[in-house]
Amino acid sequence: MNATVSGGDGIMELFVDWVQLKAPRLFLTIVSCNLGPERFVKTPLQGFKRFQISDERLSLSEENAEEILKGSIKGASPSARADCYAKQWMYIGPVFKPNEFLYKIHPRTTLPITERDDLMA
Repeated sequence: MNATVSGGDGIMELFVDWVQLKAPRLFLTIVSCNLGPERFVKTPLQGFKRFQISDERLSLSEENAEEILKGSIKGASPSARADCYAKQWMYIGPVFKPNEFLYKIHPRTTLPITERDDLMA
């Protein structure tokens, strides 16, 4: 997909497809940063795709997060970019499988809370 989000001609549909198929967690992260729709809707196809960022590339490391977020979220302040880096952890927790017991996760990953009865069902 080589397009920019500017409205019309199916561009928004391409953007929605990209979010649904490749970047739902990235979308949630950016939306939770309260940057506003202008900064998110206009940049991901250019910025995030330029850096080949999708859910598969999350988590962003501290080393490359500043560069990637600076290039992808035009006009965002350093503190807003740091906020986005920190909020990614809420959305990238592992999906636990019934017969898998070892997971490699980052210490900042937010894990789900569940009741014991939920686990026994």
